[in-house]
Amino acid sequence: MSATQELDNDKTNQIREKEYPNLKDHVYLDHAGMTLYSKCLIENASKALVSNLMANPHSLSTLSKNTERLVHNTRSEVLKLFKADPAIYDIAFTANAIGAIKILAESIKDTTNGRFKYYYNVNSHTSVLGVRSLCDRYFDFKMFIISTVEDYQ
Repeated sequence: MSATQELDNDKTNQIREKEYPNLKDHVYLDHAGMTLYSKCLIENASKALVSNLMANPHSLSTLSKNTERLVHNTRSEVLKLFKADPAIYDIAFTANAIGAIKILAESIKDTTNGRFKYYYNVNSHTSVLGVRSLCDRYFDFKMFIISTVEDYQ
């Protein structure tokens, strides 16, 4: 093992011990179902919830404005993370990936041009694959199956 690999393993072990103490003596492989939460995520989220009062961001109260600002700032940070231009892209928060896929599938029906390109990874969840039938029903669409990064380019 190289010195770099040993350093990487040391860093990984340090993160695992600090952020995932509940994994001691366990191996967790079901990240498709739900990935594990880190200790600092729970601590920071708890601290934010205990020290702030959140409200419906679509209302007009002061608390709502504070929540609206938090949602706006979070969207901005996600756009920055992906180097996405906010004039072109928007961020929609959903309950989970299946909820996002459902919104996508429903919006496919509302596309006006009748042409649609649908890219998905060959190893995608069955709900992603299910969107194909909607595309087939509503559009003259092209489907692209992606198995490598080169397939997308």
